[in-house]
Amino acid sequence: MKEDFAQQVEVIKLPIHCFLPSMSIFIYFVDGLLIDTGPRFKRKRLSRLFQRLNIEKVAITHLHKDHSGMASWISKNLDVPIYINKTPARRFHVSDRLFSDRFSREAEQYPDKIELEHHTFIPIETPGHTRDHICLYEPNKGWLFTGDLYITPHPKVSLRTESIAHYISSLNRVIQLDFDTVFCAHQGIIRNGRNSLIEKLEYLQEMQFQAVQLYKQGYSERMIAKQLFPKKARLERLSFGTFSSLHFVRSCLRAHTRT
Repeated sequence: MKEDFAQQVEVIKLPIHCFLPSMSIFIYFVDGLLIDTGPRFKRKRLSRLFQRLNIEKVAITHLHKDHSGMASWISKNLDVPIYINKTPARRFHVSDRLFSDRFSREAEQYPDKIELEHHTFIPIETPGHTRDHICLYEPNKGWLFTGDLYITPHPKVSLRTESIAHYISSLNRVIQLDFDTVFCAHQGIIRNGRNSLIEKLEYLQEMQFQAVQLYKQGYSERMIAKQLFPKKARLERLSFGTFSSLHFVRSCLRAHTRT
């Protein structure tokens, strides 16, 4: 039965970084499950909050610091399991140090299901933003906790390590599920969430198609970025190029140029 979530999900909104106070991250607490931990620079506020909450389990959507920064504090102060997606670490031979700097003890691989008193969450592998990215699906409620899979329907920049091809595959995977409400880590709660994810999927497919067509016409990667995104995005300026339209274009072309 799909129900309203107002009394079931606690939403915690935080600034993403001390130098980016206008950008937010949302972490969620439902039925004993903490979804993402928030950034370490907010540890004073979050440690008080975590001591108040009756946390039984922790699910981390991916290992970026704004999502997992407080995992170390939790692992040292709360006797609860912390779930991460370890599969990419084996698949891509990622060093164990990726995990050890934020956890005082071994984090656990996600189970097939996270069983809580009133809810069941199914972890869905959704690479694209990162290789280890996980969404959490609550089929009985029609909820999808999307981490950084969504963020915005029309991205103009990406990280160097992001994969547009994997994003498209992951979005295709999750829109097959029966849900309406999306819990996004940077936009908050989106009630018409499935349609929002479809909008992003169609946009990425179109951008990838346009980038490939321009590449076939002889455009360089920088020329394609200028053609598709003539105005530099605010996030590109704020991140000093860590997020950039050039990274986005290169990611769109990666699968094509490798064939």
